Amino acid sequence: MVSMWDLYKALRTHSDGPLRGRVFNPLKSKFNEPGGLLFAVRVLQDAIHPPPENLLPLMPVCDSSFACVVCDRDISDGILNKGEAFEVVRWHVGLVDERKQGELLDIDPIAYLASVSEEFSTRDAERIAVEKTAANYYQEYVVAGRRPKVDALRPVQLACQNVIIGLASLRHDPIFDGLRVEAYATCEVAHLATGEADRAMAALLLCDAFQSGGTMEIRFGPPGRREHSIPQALDRYARARGLRLGAGDPHSISPIEARELFLTVTPMPDELRFRAFEAFDTGQITPERLCYALMAGIWSQIEVAYMLATTTRAASILEGGCNPQDRLARCAETEICRAALMIGMLLRRLENTTESTKSTSHVFMYEDWRLNTDWAIQSDQAAVAFTAVSGQSLPWYPPGGLTQLPVDREAIVVLPRGMPQPSDVVLLNQIQIEQPEAAVFLLVPDDADLTALGDVPCLLCPQNLSELDQVIRQKLDALRIARR
Repeated sequence: MVSMWDLYKALRTHSDGPLRGRVFNPLKSKFNEPGGLLFAVRVLQDAIHPPPENLLPLMPVCDSSFACVVCDRDISDGILNKGEAFEVVRWHVGLVDERKQGELLDIDPIAYLASVSEEFSTRDAERIAVEKTAANYYQEYVVAGRRPKVDALRPVQLACQNVIIGLASLRHDPIFDGLRVEAYATCEVAHLATGEADRAMAALLLCDAFQSGGTMEIRFGPPGRREHSIPQALDRYARARGLRLGAGDPHSISPIEARELFLTVTPMPDELRFRAFEAFDTGQITPERLCYALMAGIWSQIEVAYMLATTTRAASILEGGCNPQDRLARCAETEICRAALMIGMLLRRLENTTESTKSTSHVFMYEDWRLNTDWAIQSDQAAVAFTAVSGQSLPWYPPGGLTQLPVDREAIVVLPRGMPQPSDVVLLNQIQIEQPEAAVFLLVPDDADLTALGDVPCLLCPQNLSELDQVIRQKLDALRIARR
């Protein structure tokens, strides 16, 4: 919280400094003067979704949104200068999902202005540095057909819908056994959530730090005396989410801070987060490894949640699996992985279903369209329940099976089994009795032998047992990373 008078002085200072032409000038006293505070107030009031009366615009965030400070009174109040200012939020003037309005940018308006000012003063230099790194990288590795080692300086670029939102150059630094980020630049764009560029870039950096096998410390700028402070945009992102970076060293994200940041940038549904923190608290697995498995796309959210809920071998699986010579343990882990993999595939298929189909070989999908499908793990039965709509198309049905969810059913419950047994049929019938509002199925590989199971309702995963096992081996190999 700061006084409005102090905020006014900060606006005056920045409107004549590095943010000239960017921050709304409070001295421009006419509504028709572009760049003035009164002009910005008028534009904000004409937004498609009108803002609350206590939002005072500070500066543009992108072409269609403003950074606004939350005041303790209406901005039309005659004694506004005696009021207090709180956090900074983002307000879109164009059409946007109402849930995206008012997202937090920073907790302190004066710190926000100072932070943005410093970011803009270095952005061009950071961009040029990445471009030079990219040119050198192209000649040394792309043209030469060589693969870089982790200690080679590598450029990265993040883009969304053909818009570049982040640039960085990074490498593993053996001097301190961590990740060195020599250049970093991000920006906010209209079609992305607030802070999404920094969330994605932080996730990329942390995954690279984990994969390199170091301590997870991240330092910024070239090595030596010219080290840079933690990028202002990344620092703001963390500050707005209750994290403090660089507490011990302003040029470094410590391993402890990296752990907290990794957990912050890794999206997890409530059920997965609950089970994950149970595993953390009992020392089964480290947060870094679980976050890496999710953010690197090795295992999906529902797959990790299923493993944590149904087996004590989840930690071993997320560490790359047990010794292949221990055949009993290996078989047990493989069966769990088969079930998790089929569940993940089914969820993606359900979310992509847009209309009924009469053949599993014909799938009609629309870009950027998803059918919202909630799920819950029933750990006692090693089953998964999905929300569904009556009459929804059912994927992977066998010949002669159901093609649509019956109109009297409100959910789908599946028992994923790589090698189904007669006992699974008994369990399926029990679940159907206990949950009459759901349609219950066995979920099995395409080549599963169902002759001994009778006329049991089932869904056939389009991959056979051998194909599933091949994917599982690749996932386990990707997680065999030694940590320090």
